Amino acid sequence: MRSLHPAEASQDPAFRNENGVYLRLMNFRAVDPYWTSQGKVGMTSGKTGKCKEIWEEFGGSPELVFELAAQIKSEVELGDTASIDLFSQDKNQESVQEGKWILTKHYRRERSPALRNKKLKEQFNKKGFNYCEACNQDGSIYNCATEKILEVHHTVPLHKNHSEVETKLSDLLILCANCHRAIHAEGSPSDAKAIFC
Repeated sequence: MRSLHPAEASQDPAFRNENGVYLRLMNFRAVDPYWTSQGKVGMTSGKTGKCKEIWEEFGGSPELVFELAAQIKSEVELGDTASIDLFSQDKNQESVQEGKWILTKHYRRERSPALRNKKLKEQFNKKGFNYCEACNQDGSIYNCATEKILEVHHTVPLHKNHSEVETKLSDLLILCANCHRAIHAEGSPSDAKAIFC
């Protein structure tokens, strides 16, 4: 793993070292039923945040993980690491060159813009305006159309399913970007107001 980032690895002996990799594996152990069923808890920080999110998305799909790992290995062997070499910049720089076009590959879950628009229209028809269902802000402090800045949250996260699912309007919440980010940081609860005291 250190060989993927030679500049960073040469400057920082702790970068992607054995201890760091082991720590990450212990984070994943906290959410892996194979280990938790044996009473092994791993690192408690793995039960929340990115490790939990990654496990929920890929834990039940070993074939997909194997396929993605094979693609990454293939691209590294071919020397196609343009999108991987993110850490070679000097951390002390106050400016960097940006804007270069690079090709990156990733998978994302498909979402329906039609359903988003229908949810916004449904809320508008009921209340006469659109607003965040968590903090009740209507976006009036911004000089733009409210429906352009509000986001739609899936109360049952798509990453928890390993195939296509049917999403109903009742499975969606209208949120501002701040509340949406806060909900995902807390593990995507179905009740948007649960994270606000």
